[in-house]
Amino acid sequence: MSVITCRNCGADMVVSQPDRIHTIVDRKVLNWKDYVKFTIKCKKCAIPNKLYWSKPKE
Repeated sequence: MSVITCRNCGADMVVSQPDRIHTIVDRKVLNWKDYVKFTIKCKKCAIPNKLYWSKPKE
């Protein structure tokens, strides 16, 4: 699990990785070859936040 902040209001949001391979979360794609797009709605302001889960560098 990771804690990120809402891009709109700054509230903390807890997100869980989608699988055991993609363990790094960011607001931009870090690895164009292999990533998982994820959208989470902030519970405080209801704005959707796009996140991208990537694999660690090998």
